[in-house]
Amino acid sequence: MALVSRKAAALALVRPSARPFKGSTVNARAIVEVFSGLPEASRQDLLSRLSDEEVAELSRATERLSDFIPRVTPRYRAPPHLAPLISRLEQAREREVRCVIHAPPRHVKTDTILNAFAWHLWQDPTRTHGFVTYSADLSRSKSRKARNLAIAGGVNLAADANRLDEWLTTDGGGW
Repeated sequence: MALVSRKAAALALVRPSARPFKGSTVNARAIVEVFSGLPEASRQDLLSRLSDEEVAELSRATERLSDFIPRVTPRYRAPPHLAPLISRLEQAREREVRCVIHAPPRHVKTDTILNAFAWHLWQDPTRTHGFVTYSADLSRSKSRKARNLAIAGGVNLAADANRLDEWLTTDGGGW
């Protein structure tokens, strides 16, 4: 693909008014594919032509869970020993995923999943999530942590639906 057409494709993916047909949606994989094929100077040139809102949308569409975790939880890095789990959680953005998770205690399984809830809400604030555990107290504790991660990740929460047992985004998604 020629450089000019790659730039046009990248711009069309990010800027709705430049999309070839009405109602098309941003596809994160397509954006990553097109952007990765551009030289750095072309990427910077394209980014300089986008509005702040479009740059934010591009960032939202292309940020991986492994990048989101240290961004919202600076003392953590994406756990390399849970790479298969992170991959499944990223796949769940686009399709239903069923899996069984097994690792010894204190290996950040739950924290990784709570970060994934926040990451999914940051990318699509209309999504709804749930978390099931054996006790109400533990469930409230994890809800608090997930809510705080969502806020740190840039998710806007509705002022009138901010309880631990149910909190919603301004777009209707939530916990």
